[in-house]
Order: sequence, then C-alpha cells, then structure tokens
Amino acid sequence: MGMKNWILLLGCFLGAATAATTFGQLPNKNLNLIGSLSYTQNLSDVWGYVDETGIEYALVGTTNGFSVVSLEDPTNPVEVFYTGGFPTVWRDIKVWNDRAYVTNEGGGGLTIVDLRPLPLGNNLPVYNYVGQNVPFNTAHNLYIDNGVAYLFGVDGTPHGALYLDLSDPDNPTEMGSFDQFYGHDGYVRDNTMYIAHIDDGFFGIYDISNMPTTNSLQTRGTPSSTSHNIWPSDDNQYVFTTDEVAAGYIAAYDISDLSNIEEVDRYQSRPGSGVYPHNVHYYNGYLVISYYADGLIILDVTRPSNMVEVGRYDTSPNFSGDQTDGCWGAYPYFPSGRIITTDIQEGLQVFEPDYKRACYIEGTVRDVHTNLPITGVTISEPFGNNPILTDIQGRYKIGLSDPGTYTYNVTKVGSGYFGQSFSETLSRGDLVIRDIYLDNWPLGVDEPLEEVSWSLFPNPSAEGFRLQSTDVSNTAQVVMRNAQGQVVSEATAHLETLYGTELPVGWYSVEVIDRQGRVNRLSWIKIR
Repeated sequence: MGMKNWILLLGCFLGAATAATTFGQLPNKNLNLIGSLSYTQNLSDVWGYVDETGIEYALVGTTNGFSVVSLEDPTNPVEVFYTGGFPTVWRDIKVWNDRAYVTNEGGGGLTIVDLRPLPLGNNLPVYNYVGQNVPFNTAHNLYIDNGVAYLFGVDGTPHGALYLDLSDPDNPTEMGSFDQFYGHDGYVRDNTMYIAHIDDGFFGIYDISNMPTTNSLQTRGTPSSTSHNIWPSDDNQYVFTTDEVAAGYIAAYDISDLSNIEEVDRYQSRPGSGVYPHNVHYYNGYLVISYYADGLIILDVTRPSNMVEVGRYDTSPNFSGDQTDGCWGAYPYFPSGRIITTDIQEGLQVFEPDYKRACYIEGTVRDVHTNLPITGVTISEPFGNNPILTDIQGRYKIGLSDPGTYTYNVTKVGSGYFGQSFSETLSRGDLVIRDIYLDNWPLGVDEPLEEVSWSLFPNPSAEGFRLQSTDVSNTAQVVMRNAQGQVVSEATAHLETLYGTELPVGWYSVEVIDRQGRVNRLSWIKIR
C-alpha cells in the first residue's frame, strides 16, 4: 500500500459545485455470472455446503420448501434434493455437522436436513424440532456457532433468541433464551452475540460467556432506525448493519471501545433511488451484500471509515427502486471463492467474483495561519460531480474503485478563502494522505469588484481561454498563477488572444488588473 504526504497552500476562489444525481441502473462490474437455476417458486435466503469429496452445494429456501443444488458443474447447477414445508415468504438456512438447519415463518418449527448421504445418495433424512420447554412453530432467522444454534424471532416467547445445544445434531436441546427485545437477525462469535433489533431501531451486543445468562454490553441506533441484520469484521473491531427501508444505509461502526461505539461511515446504492438494502456479510475485508432491486453489491471495507463499492451485478433487471424484489440472499464462503445468490423472482445465480481493492485520498483541511480545521469545505470533481464536505474536524475522505489520475476542486464559497484544484495518480490499494491548508484574501489587496468588468471563456477548457470585457476600450495586465500561487504567465490583455495554451492541466488564478489598479480575480480550469 503506497503512502504519500502532501501539504498544499491554496490559490484563488472558485465557484460553488453542484452534484449530479443519477437514478438509472449502474453497469455490472467485477462479477461474472457463470451459472443459474430457475424455480417455479419465489426464493428467500441461501447458504452453502461442501461435502466430503469437495463438491459445493447451494442450500436454497423457497416459498414452499427447501432445495439442495449441486454445483459440481457451477455453470450448470442441478437440484438434487427438495423437501416441502409450510408456505412462507421467509426461510433461512445455516449448516452444522453436515446438517442444514432451516427456519421459517409458516409453521412446523425448525427443519433439520441430514446432508451426509451426498453425493452418492439424495434421499436425505428430514426432521422437525418444535421445542420442549419452549415450544414454537416459527422463527425468523438463526446462526450457529461452536455447536449452539441461536434462533432469532421465534413465535411466542422468547422473541429475542432461543439457544439450542446441537451435540446431538438431529435432536437439539434447549440451553436458555434471551427475551429483552425482538431479535430479527444475529451473529455469534467468541461468546459475543450481535443482534439486529429491527422493531426497536438498534443493534445490541451481548456477553453469553456464562450461558444461559445473557448480559447486555451495549446498544446502538442505526441510521434509519430499522436495524435488519448485523455482521462483525474478522477482528471483532467493527460491525456492519443494514437498514431495511427505502433509501436505507449500510453502516459501519467502530466497536473497539464498547463504551463509545462510533459510526464511522455509511453507504447507499444509487442515492436518491430509494432502493432497499437487505443482508450484509463480511468476507476478507469486503462486504458482500444482497441489495434487493440493485442485486449483488461488493464493498471494499479495508478502511471501514471509507467504504468503497468495487463490485456490482443486477440480478433482477426487471425490478428497480424502492421495492423488496430482487436479490434476497448471498453466500460468499465457498472454498472456490464463488458467490451464490438467491433472487426472489429470477432464481439461483452463481458468480465468479473478481475482488478488487479500492484506492483512497484522505486528509484534513486547515487554515494556513491558525492551523484550525475548516468545516464545510467542498471537494469535488471539476464539473461539480460527487461533492464531499469536510466534517466538523475538517476531515475529508475520498474512496475510488479504480486506479487512475483524478482531479478535484477545493472550495469554500463565500468564506474569503482561496480555492484550489489538485490531481493525484493512484494505484490499486494506495492510500494518499493529503492535508490541505487554505489561505484567505491577503491584507491590503482589494476584494473582487462588485461589478466584474472582465470575464473569461470557455471554462473549463482543453486548449486555452479568451478574455472579454464590458468596456472594449479597457486595457489591462493579465497575471496567471498556478495552484501554489506561483506566477506562470504575464501579458497585456487582448480580447482576441488565447491564453493558457502552454500550461499543464490544472487550476489557475487569473488576475486582470486595469489602468486604475483595480483587480478582477477569476479562476480557470484546464482539462486534458
């Protein structure tokens, strides 16, 4: 990972930037669809299984049952087993000790499917567990860790989580429960349970080291107060959540200090489109997300405070916007590295992902004289696209999915600070730390005239610019400065002259000084 440090002294004032918003579908990127299987039923969640010979399988929840699909030939998935069940929109699957455990919200309790006969046989034994001291018919979701199944959102009591010992995998026994809040989805690792409390608008983190005793460690609200699912990073320092609402967010939280959980970033697919996120999974520094109408999305979260989209595939091109259709589930944990998804309408899909690392520009904007941070500074692309504002501490962060050369304008409109543009060439995985120091109008120099008598065009331009004046008899001197405030060109102003043709790409301050000594300060951007 490359590291560069820059300090910039900024030059001259630029105009305000405006954002361009796009609501259309975005192109597929870094995900190759290699196989698919259609169903006559709608699908819900998906999980994976690998048999003793190394064959990978998709475990698929359907409206009316549970399907096992061989991916021995991933380009030609084949269903090898199906068992019916209570009709339901929701079915969730996890695997332990060569069994698939399937929850649903239709009835019949927990379904247990013995996968051991695979691949030689496909007559798989099926059992149903409906509880002992805590009988139940439905559960929304489950997670399994170290031989214990945690069922979330069971009907009746407990609503939070029911703990089942899977020492006898076909005959679970109850170990305890948690019922303080409704648990919609969850994850368990290292005696810590993470639960998304969708009805209460927050996630909770719990100590279960003395099970069945459950001790609350901390709770934290999510951006849209609809915490749908949660997944921790491998080092347990961060968690990532989804808010299952129109225009909901993927949010990242630093949980290294549970007394001060900090939200460090949030992401939306196609802001303004209203699309719903569904489930997020952490894999090797990436988030693999089933994103309903926007399909399968991958974020690089190497830097959780700067999440960057690096992969996308629209699994359901017939759906878009604020509806809960499209990609329901994703599973990225096969030894092969393949990802499988379940699209509600389109069926099972198999992908070869090309995981790419993002590149980053980050830093702080400060006053060159006081060293104090400057909030509300706009950093945007030359035509005002993708504007970023510095936060209360003057910090900014730019995340880019691809290497290349990027140019940005730095402005704070109406503040008296000079503006600037800068370019940076990035390789994949680079982190550039660029601290920016703004200077304001120097003492003893006139402010720009209220009635500007000189202007320039075209701006931006690839070749050069011409001056124009409201007074054709007016004569003036032209002084051009680069981003560092250095004089790069001086001339007498002529309306027919083309200026700046010899200068490199970048931002320039143009001072036009008339016969009365009045100064018009303009800015010009040279592109390409």
